[in-house]
Amino acid sequence: MKLNWKGKTACLIASGPSLEKWQVDYVLKSSAKIIAINNNWQICPAADVLYGCDAKWWRAHKGAESFWGHKFSLENSGYSDVYQLHDSGNSGIDFLWPNIKTGKNGGYQALNLAVHFGCRKIILIGYDMQHTNGKKHWHPDHPKKLNNAQCVAIWPQYFKEAALILKEKGIEVINCTIETALKCFKQADIRDVL
Repeated sequence: MKLNWKGKTACLIASGPSLEKWQVDYVLKSSAKIIAINNNWQICPAADVLYGCDAKWWRAHKGAESFWGHKFSLENSGYSDVYQLHDSGNSGIDFLWPNIKTGKNGGYQALNLAVHFGCRKIILIGYDMQHTNGKKHWHPDHPKKLNNAQCVAIWPQYFKEAALILKEKGIEVINCTIETALKCFKQADIRDVL
């Protein structure tokens, strides 16, 4: 189930601790398509897409049964309404549907998903890529059986390679995260880009 967002702007909402509700509200007032990653469907239930990488995350959230939009996962979630993608390795951007590069984090995978959908401008919020003020997420930590940004320090290195590929393809990525260690994309205030 490949969505057609050709030429559209997408906003990807990750769980970084610096994410603020006013940013999400601002995105909701725009015409941008929205991909919420993991628990971010709770701060943005009107997102167009919910992306969760891990089957155990989907099980812990009962398939996010109240989420009305499209659902995607890298692993077999066990839920029939969650479309499963294919892991094609860690680095780069995969342009062959439904393959997706992982970057070892859901935010990276959501970026590859937005590329598959045809977006030419992609805005990132909540992409701290660090523990900000000692916190791992804007929400409470996941239960111990789920991942809690343990390897956050290695994530930016995967984005560096993706940034070069996307720039070459004419896909603009703007990082509007308030506090971020992800420096390979142009940075801006979301109010200046939407």
